Amino acid sequence: MKSLIVVAGHASDNNKKIIEIELLSKLNKIKDRYDILYISHKPISDVIYDYIDYGIFDKKNSLIFDPKYKPKVWYGNDNFGIVSTQFFRKSTHISIFRMMSIANNFAKTIKYKKIHYIEYDLNLENTDIINKVDDELNDNDSVCFINKDNNWFFGCYFAWNLNKYSFLDNFDKQTFLRFLEPTNNNFTETSLRRLFFEDKKVKTFYSQDHFNGRGQKVKSLTNQETLDWCVPYYDFDSEEFNFLLNVDKEVDLKIHVIVNDEKIITFNTNDLNLNNFYTKPIGNKDYVKKIEVRYNDKRDYIIDFEKINKEEFINYNNKVRK
Repeated sequence: MKSLIVVAGHASDNNKKIIEIELLSKLNKIKDRYDILYISHKPISDVIYDYIDYGIFDKKNSLIFDPKYKPKVWYGNDNFGIVSTQFFRKSTHISIFRMMSIANNFAKTIKYKKIHYIEYDLNLENTDIINKVDDELNDNDSVCFINKDNNWFFGCYFAWNLNKYSFLDNFDKQTFLRFLEPTNNNFTETSLRRLFFEDKKVKTFYSQDHFNGRGQKVKSLTNQETLDWCVPYYDFDSEEFNFLLNVDKEVDLKIHVIVNDEKIITFNTNDLNLNNFYTKPIGNKDYVKKIEVRYNDKRDYIIDFEKINKEEFINYNNKVRK
């Protein structure tokens, strides 16, 4: 029987639609050995059906804003360091696992034995590697790709034998959230490594030997590049919230940090040097109840401590104690 390729799509704009079609066109060259299931949170366009065998539209796209479940990123040098979950505005963990669970159960119903899970923006040079992975699944529970420099798990393509895994059979949001809670950084790749490859017979390849990154850029609401290190954090020594900004791109942005809908702190990127970190105080722990960040008068995000536990936020967004 053929193996199943699952393409996780996200055609939210025309550029992504083009990227999806490029990938599906390449995969169609090996349809003699594989069937293709396309699953997406966006409605599936008619043109996609020319390239696939099955299509699933899952409207539910659960995003996570709770700091204890979001990826934790840290910056540090000899004098200063912070940890932040606000570097990534939201987490897509649950959304990804839900799609994987739907695809897994579909494959079992149709009685496929192997799944190749591929993100829509995988820059696939040729399809030889897919055949190689499929052959490796004859003797292994799963196949994954890692970065040869740091062993970082490559989350855009991995494959597994369905009869070796049962945790995806029944999707339950709370179960997955409990699983995420104790991880060190909550990156999707770290969670996938733990879920799929611990205590399993795994074949690994180096991602650099087979794939190139697209280098896609995240755009802000103003169609200018957002600044990732544009985040609040707590300083245990001063017992105050501060705001951290790193200008790593040449952009013309006026950034307003609005505290409790009344206090406004302003950064103008034209006045700041590239690749430097700048901090300004926001207010003490009791005073700060709400933080809104705006780029050129367009909202980027809001942290409302009536909806998010302040103590948890502090625990995951703070100046590192030396």
